[in-house]
Amino acid sequence: MVPYDATPHVGMVQGEPQVAALQINPRHVVCRYRRFHLSRRIPCERHDAFKTMGVGLSGIPLLGDLPIVDEEYFQWVSLLQAVNAYVSRSESFSPRSFVVAEFGARYGTWAARGARAVRSKIPDARVDVCVVEGDPTSYKWMIAHLERNVPPSPHHFVLHGVIANTSGDKVPAMSYEAEASDKQQQQAISTVSVMDALAKYDIVDIVRIDIQTAETMCLATATMAVLKAKVKVLHIETHTNDTHIRLRAGFLAAGWFVTYDVLPNNGAPPGRIERTEFGPVTLNYDGELRVINADLVGV
Repeated sequence: MVPYDATPHVGMVQGEPQVAALQINPRHVVCRYRRFHLSRRIPCERHDAFKTMGVGLSGIPLLGDLPIVDEEYFQWVSLLQAVNAYVSRSESFSPRSFVVAEFGARYGTWAARGARAVRSKIPDARVDVCVVEGDPTSYKWMIAHLERNVPPSPHHFVLHGVIANTSGDKVPAMSYEAEASDKQQQQAISTVSVMDALAKYDIVDIVRIDIQTAETMCLATATMAVLKAKVKVLHIETHTNDTHIRLRAGFLAAGWFVTYDVLPNNGAPPGRIERTEFGPVTLNYDGELRVINADLVGV
């Protein structure tokens, strides 16, 4: 699949990056074209295609003319608030790079979105991305996606590897998305600690973590110390209630503010309705935990 190049089309409309309309063939709408979408525009068009066919996705019913609000909205708000905080700061202080980190990055979804959102407000803003992905096919897509949507920087950290408590260990490559050709060439990949992944950055505006039940490594003493010293906002996708509750307690004990706190679906069928500050939200899989570092507000 060729990544959708949003570079000429991105603007800011009511706080959300928008991309040019994408024509979708309803017969192919179930393909994974979302790998490279930058905004909510494509889910809207997918919804229209499903309406034409009269079916839903993963058992989620079609209700009304717009897609059901889902858990991704929490992530959009986290990202765009981090962008707005950076833009506001840049108006008063000498500019620094906007730094977005994504562990379990898939195709660099949020790193690319963050870069495009910042540069829609400050066209010459410096952006550094720190991304780690363990699946070979997703990593290949990520490289293409970032090349199209993120300006070059000597300070990018881009790794085909796995976030862990220690760096340099060899582990099997992930294979949840890997194409057959990539599986045949698949080799062991390296682990990297949060400390080492973030080593070159003084301040990180937002870190997004989606590492499939391994997120409790954030509670390791060394990892928590690094996060507290340099990360302004942390958004974690959680996968079990126990993990979510332990993470929440750990961050509260370390002096972080918890602002989003939605438990995961815990293996239940997708489509659970949760009442949130945004109104009813459909939760399909992961939980949402966002914490803000009070020590770095305004930095």
